[in-house]
Order: sequence, then C-alpha cells, then structure tokens
Amino acid sequence: MADRSKSKQTPHYWGHRERLRDRFLEKGISSLADYEIIELLLTYIIPRRDTKPIAKRLLDKFGSIPKILDAEASSLIETGSLGKSSIVLFKLIRQLITFYYQETLTNNFTEVDKNHIIQYLQGFFQGKKREVFKVLYMDAKNQIIYHEDFGEGTETETSIYLRRIVESALKSNALSIILAHNHPGGLKEPSERDILLTKEIQKALSFLDMTLKDHIIIADNGIYSFEENGLLDIEACD
Repeated sequence: MADRSKSKQTPHYWGHRERLRDRFLEKGISSLADYEIIELLLTYIIPRRDTKPIAKRLLDKFGSIPKILDAEASSLIETGSLGKSSIVLFKLIRQLITFYYQETLTNNFTEVDKNHIIQYLQGFFQGKKREVFKVLYMDAKNQIIYHEDFGEGTETETSIYLRRIVESALKSNALSIILAHNHPGGLKEPSERDILLTKEIQKALSFLDMTLKDHIIIADNGIYSFEENGLLDIEACD
C-alpha cells in the first residue's frame, strides 16, 4: 500500500523560501544572489512551484535583473516560464522605481538634491530604446513644480519644440528649468546638435528672465552635466 503521508509532506522549497525572507529582513537585499531576488519575488505570484529554476532561466536569458525588468512582455512570455501575473509584477516594480524618485524629489537644487534628481532620471530613462527629452520646471524656491516628457523620436533624432518648453514654463510660473535626455546605446558626451539646442533654449529663456540650470545626458557609459562642464555660459556656447 502506498505511503500517503509522503504526498502530504511540505514541499522542499517552502523552508528555503522562509529562509530567503528571513535573510532579506535581517540583512537586506545585498545578502541575496541575483537569482534569489527574482526567486523571492516570484514566490508571491507562484506559490505552489519551486521558483528557483525559473529565476535562473530568466537570468540566463536576459543577463541581469535590470534587463529582466526592462524586457518587453512578449520576450518574457517567450521564456515559457511566466504568466500574466508575473509579468504584471515585473512591470509594476519597474514603474514603481521611477514613480518613487519622481514623488520624492527634494525641494532644493543643492548637490545632494541634484544627485537625487539624477537617480530619478536614470530610472526614468532606463530601458528606453530611443531618445527622449525630459524637462523639469522649477519655481523661485528651486522646487520642482512640473515635469514634462517630449516623447520618443527616432534613434538618432528627437522632436523637441522650443515653443512648448517656453509655453509650459510660463503656464507653470517657472523661473528655471532642467533639461535631460538619454543617449541610448551611445556615449554621454553631447553632440553638436545637443549643444546647439541647449544654446537656443537658454537664450530663449534668458529673454523671459528664466534660467536653464542644467542639461543632463544619461547614457550607458555615464552621465554628462552641461553645468558641471561649463557649457551653460552663453558665450561659451557661441
């Protein structure tokens, strides 16, 4: 007669899951391997399967956690390991990262605050396949009062309209702005077009007694700040 008690035994991975949760609570995410982070996430969506093999397959296919989070839903489905709920979880986490930095941007554009803004921009541009412009509008107290995206253009050119920036600055009663855009797959250094565009926007704002505080480029090989590199002096741009 078959031993029915074996069928009622606790699955071997349940204890492992509990140990992962305890380790995370006690020591933080740095105490977990990459596959363990994905494994732990999936336990909340796939409660009755061992999620370790799935986590390892995802890392083998995409190479890293950021690339998993940035992957298209169709690519995730192609792995054959994930259903709709798991994909929603990954996409929700990815967008929450951007939302977190967007909602917690601090008030003053000091060095610390600038780093916070850069963290937000890195999250916002992560995974974007085309150039996108982001504009942050600030008031007299250097508080960010409005932000605007200028959509995706082609991989080599982004449609950005000077008039829209000026109109939005006037409507929001901004006194200064920060420009930002990405160089997907490219270097952080600005192109001639980037410099020319920055110069045109800066001059237009100066006529309205507004200030361009910085133009930040986010690229695979780092971050470029026009302000830190002395390119916001109108004469230097001429």
